[in-house]
Amino acid sequence: VKWQLACRRAGTASSKDRTEVAYSGRKLRPQKGQGRARVGDRGAPHFRGGGRAHGPKPRDFSYPLQKNVRRNGLRSALTSKYASGRLWIVQTVELERRTQGTGDVVNAMVRQGFESALVLDWKPDAERRMSPRFEQASHKLENVVTMQPDG
Repeated sequence: VKWQLACRRAGTASSKDRTEVAYSGRKLRPQKGQGRARVGDRGAPHFRGGGRAHGPKPRDFSYPLQKNVRRNGLRSALTSKYASGRLWIVQTVELERRTQGTGDVVNAMVRQGFESALVLDWKPDAERRMSPRFEQASHKLENVVTMQPDG
């Protein structure tokens, strides 16, 4: 769950630092001889309207997760669904027409009474069985997820 939430984070927080604020880099007054504190340019962080020191910048919060951990997470989720009686296992997905469009996938789900679906493409020799057209047609639907068995 932590991995999924971290991958979902946008990471778009940003603020301007002293080089990005719209001020010139001119020194405000001479370094010596005025009897006042030394200052640099107006974009310094301690001035009003100055840049933010060490502020947030856009970044990616995602991190890799081991295959066995992803596989165990999927196994755990499917086991809990099965225990609660909300999991139906379908060996093959065959649609009537040859075209296999998004409408065909929706009609098949309505006929079976499914509100959402997780389609795992699995074969013991690790060869892909799902047709690319079915995967493309189901990809457009937000309540249908197609994935490999390793999560």
